[in-house]
Amino acid sequence: MARTLAALPNITLVVQEKHQLARLPKETQEEDEITLNPVRDVLEAYEIERREFPSDEVLRLESFVYIRQCAPHLFWGAYVDGQLAAYLLATLTKHSSVTFGTVVQHQADGINVYIQSLATSSEFRGRGIGHSLIKHFVKYLQRRQPHIEHMFLLTHQSLVKFYEKVGFCTVGPSVVALFGKLDWIEMQLDLLSPTSISHSKQVTQYKIRRV
Repeated sequence: MARTLAALPNITLVVQEKHQLARLPKETQEEDEITLNPVRDVLEAYEIERREFPSDEVLRLESFVYIRQCAPHLFWGAYVDGQLAAYLLATLTKHSSVTFGTVVQHQADGINVYIQSLATSSEFRGRGIGHSLIKHFVKYLQRRQPHIEHMFLLTHQSLVKFYEKVGFCTVGPSVVALFGKLDWIEMQLDLLSPTSISHSKQVTQYKIRRV
């Protein structure tokens, strides 16, 4: 289950793979600073999930806790001045497409990644945070887990173009019946391809520093 939002300029990104904070000077007084870190507070992420999606599409709190315990390196958040603005929740799988098993469990020796959920809090929408979070997550996997072959997710038709802008391709209608009343579409990204991340204007306008 993956859903997210759109983009706007004038954001400075500071990517954090460790827990210590690093500051990047702002170009203007109005510019926000965003840090990308493993999610620190499961309940904070879950509250965004509850607020932003229809009740029949909300992932269970138990799933958030399970993934935080089993795969904390696959649970990333974008923070604005210390507040969680968006998160990405994923698991590893041996499957090459979305199956019921993909949705409900994490396989530590899997060679593919399934994005369970991706959400941006409404007050931070329109700033490109979702695109940037995906872009960083892909680069993180390519550097730290180069054996990972593909990333896939399920989304609705209204968000297909969003994911296409960061390199995902449509596989087709999902054979897995998830939550909600709308149909789900499976999309996939080839992580072994050197062009796996789209360089659209919405993505490349941000500065990213890794520490």
